[in-house]
Amino acid sequence: MINYVVFPMDLIMKLTDELLIAAEKVLISKGFEAATVEEICVLANSSRPTFYKRYKDKNALFTTYVNTKSKMLSESLEQMAGDITDRDSFIEVSKQYLSYMYREDVLTFHSLVAGEARHNSDIRQFFRDHLVAKHGQVRQRVVTQLIISGLIEPTRNIPKLAKLLGSLITADSYYLTVAGGQEPMTGAVLDEFVQERCDLFLSVANGFMKNAVAP
Repeated sequence: MINYVVFPMDLIMKLTDELLIAAEKVLISKGFEAATVEEICVLANSSRPTFYKRYKDKNALFTTYVNTKSKMLSESLEQMAGDITDRDSFIEVSKQYLSYMYREDVLTFHSLVAGEARHNSDIRQFFRDHLVAKHGQVRQRVVTQLIISGLIEPTRNIPKLAKLLGSLITADSYYLTVAGGQEPMTGAVLDEFVQERCDLFLSVANGFMKNAVAP
């Protein structure tokens, strides 16, 4: 019997601050460089003096937005990694995780941050501290459960296996779809991809692939 926790896909919280809501909408539609304080204030039904009481400039607002949104998404990730007891529950949790990463709001946020974080150290640090760190924790939790369930051999190198899991299931799927301008995988295609990658991860984690290629 499969025993796993279904991830409620509506658990991602919504922004409640009007200026941050407006900033997100303008950033999504125009990007950081083209976004203006005036547009954000009009959309938020706020005045420029009110804006500048809270934020030094547009960059400070965007930094606050990234910090806030990263914390929100990291909290939603706490719901991931259900009770993995067998291969099927591992596949199901992995599919839920990848489906989460394919959400339009998650993809949009990652795209916004990726573009600006290249030259903004504050944004890059907020993103790493909250969201990237949480992804790593979730993957380590999955690896730990795989060890407890007996699906992979015990090891002290859980962080390394967690990175491998993230690469095989998330990073590769991004290269195959999103990064290539294609629509995220769904349905049977998603099922087949996740099953193949989960089995590959289990094989590599257990050392079955070391001698797969004949000398």
